[in-house]
Amino acid sequence: MSRRGVIMAIMIILLTVILLAAYTPASITVKIKSFITPTPKSSGDELIIYVLAEWEGKDALGLTVYTVRQWVEYNTNCTNIHWITAWINSSGLPGYTFHSEITIGDQEWGGEGTLKAPRISPPTLQDNVGEGVGETMSIYFAGQVASATTSWTLYPTKIYYIASATAIANTPTNTGWITACK
Repeated sequence: MSRRGVIMAIMIILLTVILLAAYTPASITVKIKSFITPTPKSSGDELIIYVLAEWEGKDALGLTVYTVRQWVEYNTNCTNIHWITAWINSSGLPGYTFHSEITIGDQEWGGEGTLKAPRISPPTLQDNVGEGVGETMSIYFAGQVASATTSWTLYPTKIYYIASATAIANTPTNTGWITACK
């Protein structure tokens, strides 16, 4: 191989390494959001509660390479939960694949990419008994590179959440309460 050929081969290898490093997620972050319709009032009003864990995977340069949104929606009158559903949306640069899992109570669903669970009517729940919803997303790019899990405990008047993830550079955890009824 000529000197020029060797230089070109080295440049191609270096460019490939740089692109892979820029394309591979180094860190993951989460934002927790909630939406309530209509605006919460006193007990007895029917409310639709939406909670969202929005995960972003960033490469070594700080650019977003994938996004995962883990949603839960439920109906409450601030005394009982009438139904629950959950879904996961994912998107990423070409080459990324996603495996989703959702658990509501003792029922489970799984699949590749976006996943939606049907509406589940839980047993009558009082404020001191919560219904568990778990959402897990595994992120792959030439092997598993990250995972994001959110566990929601739904009560008629509030939601407790634990959001945790694993990526190459970090393992964030976020916990807290969200008020559903005032």
